[in-house]
Amino acid sequence: MKALVIKQPWANQILSGEKTIEYRSWNTKYRGDILIVSEGQAIGIMTISDVRYNRQSGMYEWVISSVRRIKPFSVRGRLGLFEVPYHPHTDYQTNQEHR
Repeated sequence: MKALVIKQPWANQILSGEKTIEYRSWNTKYRGDILIVSEGQAIGIMTISDVRYNRQSGMYEWVISSVRRIKPFSVRGRLGLFEVPYHPHTDYQTNQEHR
């Protein structure tokens, strides 16, 4: 599964549903589920449904359409999107969902 490191407190704001846009300086063509990694732990899954370029800020807005908490597990973070051997249909434990 694709994964992305997001620093605190933004990772928790995504998990709580407060933050629905992730700002990045780089674009991606990827759409779908991404594992949220923060402070060395995978803590949730978010769905990237769209990416828009904001001319005013010069940043890309990654639109988050769904967030699911998972049972945390250790992950070594990397820059950009990276692969983690994780199977969400059998491995994750959903505690709450935001749309």
